[in-house]
Order: sequence, then C-alpha cells, then structure tokens
Amino acid sequence: MGGLLGRTLRGRYRVVRHLGQGAMSDVYLVEHHQHPGVKFALKVLKPHLVHQTDLGRRFRDEGVVLDMLDHPGIVKVYESFDEGGAICMVLAFVDGESLGERIRAHGAMAPELALPMFRGVLRALDYAHQRGVVHRDLKPSNILIDAAGRPHLCDFGIAKQVGQGAMTAIGITLGTPQYMSPEQIQAPRTIDHRSDLYSAGIVLYEMLTGKVPFGDDDTASDFQVLQQQVHAEPPDPRVFNPRLDPALVEILRKALRKEPGRRMQGSVEFAQAIERVERGVRDTHGETTGGIPLDGVVVAPAGARRYAVYEHATQGRVAVKVGMSWPALLFGPLWMVAKRLHGLAALWFLGETLLAVMIAVVAAQSNDDSVRFLIALLVVVAIVIWAMPALRGNQWCEDALLRRGYVACGETRAASSEAALADAARSAHHAGSVH
Repeated sequence: MGGLLGRTLRGRYRVVRHLGQGAMSDVYLVEHHQHPGVKFALKVLKPHLVHQTDLGRRFRDEGVVLDMLDHPGIVKVYESFDEGGAICMVLAFVDGESLGERIRAHGAMAPELALPMFRGVLRALDYAHQRGVVHRDLKPSNILIDAAGRPHLCDFGIAKQVGQGAMTAIGITLGTPQYMSPEQIQAPRTIDHRSDLYSAGIVLYEMLTGKVPFGDDDTASDFQVLQQQVHAEPPDPRVFNPRLDPALVEILRKALRKEPGRRMQGSVEFAQAIERVERGVRDTHGETTGGIPLDGVVVAPAGARRYAVYEHATQGRVAVKVGMSWPALLFGPLWMVAKRLHGLAALWFLGETLLAVMIAVVAAQSNDDSVRFLIALLVVVAIVIWAMPALRGNQWCEDALLRRGYVACGETRAASSEAALADAARSAHHAGSVH
C-alpha cells in the first residue's frame, strides 16, 4: 500500500493518499499530474489476489461493467490498466462519505432525508437493470454520498450481466450476508434484478432504523445470517423506530418478501411507492388505505367489501382480486381445467365420484338412523369438496395474476368488484412516476 504513495502512474496519475480498502482492493486519491486540481479515485486489486485468476478477471470485469454504465448516480470509470504487476482502475472521485459511514455515525435517518436519497439509488439501479446489469452486492458501504447529498452506486465487482453465467470461486461468498436475497443464497445462477430490490429494501430498512433485519448482532455467524435471510421473517422496523409511518412499514414488508414474485418487481414501482408516502397520501379519515396507499381511492361505507388491488409491473394495467369465484363454485372441474389446473381437476372429479358411489352403496342398506347419519356426513363432505375450487379460487386468482406480471399495490373498499376496479384504475391514472 505505501509503495504507491507519491508515485505517478501512466505518466498522469499522481497517488496522493490512501482513502480506504475493501475485501478485494485498496482505494487511493490521485490527481492528474498536469492538472493538480483534477482528482480521481484509484482502485487497486490487493497484491496477494492478483494471481488468483478468478479474482483478477472479476476485478477487470468491474471496469467493463462500469464503462458501459453512464449515469450520474453510478461512479464513472475512466480507464483500467496493469501497472508493475498491479491491476488498477481509475474512477470518478466522490468527495464525501459512504452511506454506511453516515449510518454508523448518526444512526437512523429521518424519512424526509432518507427517502429522496433512496429514490436516487433506485434511479441508478433502474438504469443498470435496464441495461441487463444486476449489482449483486448492494449495501450502504457501496453507496457514496457526495457533498450535496446525492447517492452514487459503486463496487460492481461481482455484478452479473443478464444472459451470462454467475461467477463463482471455491471458498468465496458472492455478496454480503446481511444484504443478500434468499435466491442469491439458494440459486445464485438464476437471480435477476429483483435480487437487487431485496437488497435495496434492506438498505432502506437500515436507513430508517439504523439496524439491518438480520445479522445486526455481531455474535451471529454468516451461516446463521444466511439461514435467516432464507427462512426468517424480518423484525417489525417499528421495534427500532416506533415513529415510522405504517405505509413505510408496508413497503419494507413487501420489499423483503422471500419470493421474488411477491416483492417489488422493478425500481420504478419501488420509487412510486416511496413517492406516495412522501406525498402523505391518506384516505378521508387520515389513515392509509392499507398496504401501499393509492391516490384517489375513495373509502366506501363500512359495509363495503375490501378488495386487493394489483397493477401490471410493466404495462400499467390494473386488476382487483375477488374473494369468491362463482364460476369455480358452479362449474368446478371445468373452471380448474380452464385455469390449467388439470391435476386438481382430476382429483376433484375422482373425489366426487367416490363419494357419489359411497352414498349410493350406503343408501341401499337398511334405512336406520346410523345409515342416515352416514349419508348426511358423506353429503356434507361432497359439498365441501364441490366448493373447494371456489374456496381456493382466491389464492389461485392471486397466483395467476403474479404469473402474468401483476404486483400487489394496495387495497380498497367498494360495493362491487366493478367499483373497486374503477377506483383502482383512477388511482393508477393519477399515480406519479420516477423523476
């Protein structure tokens, strides 16, 4: 480390001082040799890692990824080169501190400061995701905050480009346990942008509470933290910050769902939810409408029914999930076949057929009280089985919506599903977008 101080690399980068270090690299402040006021950050792979082929390739790949990303919220790379056996990368210098340092120094951030900053992170993430790049190590220490309070994403050392295999190496954990998504732990080769959104949810959780949901205790091993990421529900953030808005709590819960299909589906959706909270959207009673608040949703009389509202992640269409499926009740197996639930339809048909045969056999016996009781019991069971598609239709309907790209975005009350859909459509029409 000290060997580089004072040296001039490539004939133009004068190494001024050491700024910090990570697991793979050291970072230095450098100035242009001919223009001393022009500053850069120099990232140098640690000497003992240079000859590890996988790590060297990964370090060089970071330069390639950053070179293709040109966004004010992502630290820009100017060039990469080898110098005297060292692998170096010249980056834009962000004069400030990392988000991790800020949280460690000051604890939880006020929402009015945290939310605009976090939306800046989401804008940068959306830019990267649109270009097929998944960061895979999003955490506060990889978010630099400049003097104006603007966030800048950095450290794409283990980023994955969509369509390419994940990089692996024996004995190396790709990611930071406290911020890794369940699928990054269980199936790292198949992750997509939604893994970054889970990590972003943990970053927001930490910004608002000063704590991470899993692994905040220094005594927890990495293995325990990884197990918690996969299996445990995150603590209610109000345990650490009782003043949090319930709408923010709902956003965090959705962002940290274990199944990728049930959490935020894109950075734009995440940012829109944050914006709604920032605008203080409330219903006519001054309370949130439940879940993520929706603009323009009118609270119907108390006797009205509650409907779950879904919005398509990319096409803007709106749907509401009804609680009872009348087609399923009236046309059981046909409804299941139409929903491509062929196995369940076969079981339903087999169960009803067996019950019908049993009722016929029992009815042919002597007509005493025990036989009548058994017949009544079988009839009740047959009715329950007949109604099963309708009773389960609610969950099946939700699964079908999720498969078609819809995401849950709140609730509303209305006298009918048609009225709920109209309210939801108005809400979607008036919803804001990422600025």
